[in-house]
Amino acid sequence: MPVIVLYILLAIFIFGFLIFIHELGHFLVARACGVKILEFAIGMGPRILSHRSKKSGTVYALRVLPIGGFVSMLGESGMELAQGNEKGETVVEDPNNPLLNDIKPTDAEAEALSPEDEKHAYCNQSVWKRILISLAGPAMNVLLGFLLMFIMVGSMGRHGYLGNTVIAGFPEGNISQESGLMVGDEVLKIGKVSVHTLYQLNYEITSQGYKKVNVTVRRNGEKVVIKDVIFPTSVQSNIALGQMDFQVYGEKLTPAKLIKHSFWQSCSTVKMVYDSLLGLIGGRYPADSVSGPVGITGTIAQAAKSSALDVLYLVIVISINLGIMNLLPLPALDGGHILLYVVELIRGKKVKPQVEGIINFVGLIVLLALMAVVMAKDIIALF
Repeated sequence: MPVIVLYILLAIFIFGFLIFIHELGHFLVARACGVKILEFAIGMGPRILSHRSKKSGTVYALRVLPIGGFVSMLGESGMELAQGNEKGETVVEDPNNPLLNDIKPTDAEAEALSPEDEKHAYCNQSVWKRILISLAGPAMNVLLGFLLMFIMVGSMGRHGYLGNTVIAGFPEGNISQESGLMVGDEVLKIGKVSVHTLYQLNYEITSQGYKKVNVTVRRNGEKVVIKDVIFPTSVQSNIALGQMDFQVYGEKLTPAKLIKHSFWQSCSTVKMVYDSLLGLIGGRYPADSVSGPVGITGTIAQAAKSSALDVLYLVIVISINLGIMNLLPLPALDGGHILLYVVELIRGKKVKPQVEGIINFVGLIVLLALMAVVMAKDIIALF
């Protein structure tokens, strides 16, 4: 089997796993809130495999396109209509979203709408329950990122890769020492951002050190602010980056150090995602730096050629990125749903189902169009 095929399969597995974790969050919290689940699916398009639970009636499905997934809940759109079928039974349909039905067809058409169903419909839950259900998916991705970071840091610590923020030495050719940094300084802040680990220190110098930056250190027990420190710079993909030009002391792995490094490195990864988003909006990062599934598959392949730890780190970044991006207040994303629920709390009444449906429909079309553009860009870059 060609190696490239193995890399593609690895990428599909990673995407599928992260989507499964995301949807599992929605599923578990929805169940806990008493919402009836119609379908729990990984992937889009026609079903490959499916199983209906005799106890709950929920359909568990694997679909042909590994580009997403969903949890379909009774009354999710708030526009279901009770209609009679040929047998005179009452069924649930959503005629207002034919495209959505094509993209994620479920067995909703076969679900009887009874008073009991009304009680367990998503649209009839309190606004706080709906917010919790929407938050659950992104939260699961971020929590997974933190858990995997714990595993990665533990592995790095066993190999002696943990470092603190105390300067141990300056190699020949460094320039930050000329700005006032000294051996023995414990770096506390880069700019206005506190740093607690080597990982954070290196990231903040990379993201801020392309220009002069103030560095706060602890020297002889006192805090000292060294102004306008200059670091070496490099340019990658038309993006100016700073470079750390000094060594720091290593740390022995202990349970306390493991927790410390895992927590702060996870927080730094969350910040990295936000910095990237703000950089795109502010123009620091070019629009063509955005990658879709095709581009990410290439990155996964490069990581796989390096080491298992590189792949694990990439999974952490993708998982946290997936969680945070889904919280953006945009239609069709979890953050968009939460925004509508916040509006509902402020107004004291629900947004009309028809209005919510139109907003989500338009948002979905725009999202799919953007995905298509990014995917086309990634494919063109291969040739």
